[in-house]
Amino acid sequence: MPGEKLNQNSFLDSLGYCPEQKLLAAFLMRNFNDAIGNISWNAKKLIHGHESAVSVVASARRWFYSQETGPYTFINTCERLDISPKTILELIKKKKQGNFAIFWQMELI
Repeated sequence: MPGEKLNQNSFLDSLGYCPEQKLLAAFLMRNFNDAIGNISWNAKKLIHGHESAVSVVASARRWFYSQETGPYTFINTCERLDISPKTILELIKKKKQGNFAIFWQMELI
């Protein structure tokens, strides 16, 4: 329903992904949020005193723009989830804020 906040777990369940794909999708969502600077409270807690939020954003963006194709790379993750890397990169460029699950439903599937 429009305006309804989606729980990440229920969203992933709704896609019909196998457990490995759910893990990849959750990883993609986390990196997406990090790349646009929407760093979670848990991530901030983990980086406190170790690295800056800027380096978390930079690290996530490097992952998205890498041309590597091995396991757990951005390109491989998109292939495993059958989504367009180009669309994800466009969302990052637009710095889409908000619930990634909603963007996924509207723009990726």
